Amino acid sequence: MYVVKGFLMKLSTMKPKNVVKFVALTFLAPILPSIAANYLYANLGITVPIIIFLSLSLIICTCYVIVMSLKNKSLIKLPGGFIIYISGTNGVGKSTIARELAKALDIDSIIPVDDLREVLRSQECLYENAGRVDDYEILKESSYKTIDYLKQCELMAKPISYLANRKKKYIKSAIIEGINILPSKINTYEIANSYVLFVNLEVENFRVLKKRLEAKVNDVDKKQTYMDHKKKIQEIEEIIRDDFKNESSRSSSYNTGKIHTVTITNEEINKTVDEILGEIRKILEL
Repeated sequence: MYVVKGFLMKLSTMKPKNVVKFVALTFLAPILPSIAANYLYANLGITVPIIIFLSLSLIICTCYVIVMSLKNKSLIKLPGGFIIYISGTNGVGKSTIARELAKALDIDSIIPVDDLREVLRSQECLYENAGRVDDYEILKESSYKTIDYLKQCELMAKPISYLANRKKKYIKSAIIEGINILPSKINTYEIANSYVLFVNLEVENFRVLKKRLEAKVNDVDKKQTYMDHKKKIQEIEEIIRDDFKNESSRSSSYNTGKIHTVTITNEEINKTVDEILGEIRKILEL
């Protein structure tokens, strides 16, 4: 059952051309044994029961399914409370990768930081009563527009940590994804007893990012807004990259090696998912 599930997950993340190849081979598999048997009989006079060829074909197809499933690493069993953070700028594929990763790992909880930020934005009166109007002004803006991205990350860090700790309390694994995730800001001390992986997704260059942003939204004005803030988006990318780099060298010193950071260039969905699963496997083998 797990093998078939892993294979289907792998098939769902294949490029269309690879799916076509696989389907074509599947249909050819029953035909090829018959052709081979007829060839041997017509040219060499050798009669070989076609059942032998069919059996070989079945064995090959079965091995292919098993290999594909194992390559997908979908048989990984996560310990309860494993938290996967996915960070990156707008348009790098955080939500897509989170969904595919959740399928591969049987995680039923994906928490978008954008949704959490919307909840906090609705509490304007609380910020006013606490004399924190400036904080609210920073929080209510989009990350690529705000005057202080780092301050926005600090304001989001505590709610994000609370969510992670709630999952840990009930021994539930979760994927938390969003632009405001910086390893240095998240209170990792509170989740020291849980396995944690921070993933920073990037793309090859801004040209690729532009295409993704244009495909992401239908609104022309929104697309133009992204382009108008190109410099800000690139600055945020640098901040995230540097934060991951710095925390990567420090992570083993404060949590016995159970907090890990990795930066991945997201070129293909299945390749990126496989890389993240590989990092998870390394953590579980420690």
